[in-house]
Amino acid sequence: TRYSGQGVRQAVQNVANFLLPELRGRLCNDQLGLDELLGKIDGSDNKSIVGANTMLAVSVAHARAMADVEGVELFDVFAKLSGGRPTLPVPIFTMICGGRLGGNALPVQQYSLAPTGATSFSQAVQIGSEVYHALREIVKKKYGPDAASTGEDGGLAPPIRSPTEPLQLLRQAIQQSGHSGRVKLSVCCAAGEFHCKDTGAYDLSYKAAQCNLAGGADNPTSSDAAKETVSAEALAEMYLEWCGQFPIVAVEDPFEPDDFATSAMLTRQLQTRGVTVVAHAMVGAQPAR
Repeated sequence: TRYSGQGVRQAVQNVANFLLPELRGRLCNDQLGLDELLGKIDGSDNKSIVGANTMLAVSVAHARAMADVEGVELFDVFAKLSGGRPTLPVPIFTMICGGRLGGNALPVQQYSLAPTGATSFSQAVQIGSEVYHALREIVKKKYGPDAASTGEDGGLAPPIRSPTEPLQLLRQAIQQSGHSGRVKLSVCCAAGEFHCKDTGAYDLSYKAAQCNLAGGADNPTSSDAAKETVSAEALAEMYLEWCGQFPIVAVEDPFEPDDFATSAMLTRQLQTRGVTVVAHAMVGAQPAR
């Protein structure tokens, strides 16, 4: 198919066929009303008729038109809608990829860095860049120059399988770049990807057989990599240990989306440590909830 199914012609047609007849002649002065109307036009629970990205593009275009009409910047429009003042968020940098995003045996999907100690956005970008490049050199030195390839989100995808090792590498990179105490970490586990529906366990080695790992005690080859499955409770203990050893502020999708009991237990325990459990797959991706 055209662009392997990633083209935008269908999105453009959806704007013309579904949205334009309802929006033509409408004043650009009510962003919330516009977004509500888009949802009604689509009519599905997950924006699958018109398409979520299509609707987002129209919504942003409307917000830009509002800014032009009012003679303000786009961020002023969003600040007014949120009832706050214009501020720049702390940027989040993807550092190491695994799961679906990395061509390695690492089961966890994403390890990211937030320069919370920066005094400006530009300084935060500088910190993120310096840690990333320090990490890249550490990976090249430890695993070889060909190990510094990147995953789909731009993070490094070294040939490792231990879900704890990326945190150790990041701690070393933070120290080596001189930014200790100025950054926090977040982990997107995407645990639904390595959840075994038949047993309820989590297979931390689910990608090992697909990868040609370098040999050695820390990185066994795919042929001698033992299957490593753990219970939800054991997985929770691993997350708690992480948060005790590393400066983690957020853990996303730590369990499969329907495991409310273990998710609630982990949320309660991590809240006391100032760590947020982000339930993207459980709630964010399922509007009915």
